[in-house]
Amino acid sequence: MVALLTLLNKFPHVMGRVMQVIVSLIVAAAVYCGTKSLGMKLARPSSKGETAELTLQQRLACASLGVACGAGWLSAAVLASTTVMEGINNLLVCAAAISAGLTIGPSFGLLSVVLWGLFVYDYMMTVVVSGSFFAVCHSEMCGALSVIEEYRLPMALRFGATSALGLGDLAVGAVVVSFAMQRYGMAAVLTAAAYGVGIFLAIFWSASETKPVPALVPIVPCVWMVLAVFEIRLFLLSRYELSNVDEQERRPLKLPTEK
Repeated sequence: MVALLTLLNKFPHVMGRVMQVIVSLIVAAAVYCGTKSLGMKLARPSSKGETAELTLQQRLACASLGVACGAGWLSAAVLASTTVMEGINNLLVCAAAISAGLTIGPSFGLLSVVLWGLFVYDYMMTVVVSGSFFAVCHSEMCGALSVIEEYRLPMALRFGATSALGLGDLAVGAVVVSFAMQRYGMAAVLTAAAYGVGIFLAIFWSASETKPVPALVPIVPCVWMVLAVFEIRLFLLSRYELSNVDEQERRPLKLPTEK
């Protein structure tokens, strides 16, 4: 991370162009994979039990569409107006967050490790914002935000000229809510509410600091505490059901003739 921040400070124009190319490649790959997956679902297999396969022409068509979308984003990043580019980037950020939420949820333990790892990472970014940890850094994350702004990278969902929510913050919320829905059912509404509370705290913190601050620092404790309560409840219910099953198995069977 220190190396990336240093490069952004030393070579902002070069790094900005490199990141634009990387984003365009990601867009192209995502469109190709999405259209290929859709085509395979719509294609009919030659016989039962076989997976539908796309022809070479269909694969080339998917690849061409992906390249066109990637090149279109790169052209828009250079030529389009600010309002149009913000709309395009907001669509990309929402699509990326939804895709993250559609992934199969990990276990509670693994999700906890990931969440608290991101918490530590974002806390380090808080130190970087204050300019008190790395000598190379200054305010606004060592120029990273200015590079994102200047080269119009899809890293945040924007609500106006000064308000935005980072892609990573949205992806974390989508993954957590999806995991809660898969594991706890409709009780996941409380997880979404906790995520909203974390966002509110992050916005309040940013306003009080008059500079952007990492949002996962308040978000992670809020959502994890709700997940932990649900997990403890689920564990206690499973133990209670298991004890009932054991008690029924130990109970002696009565024959029909017995009174």
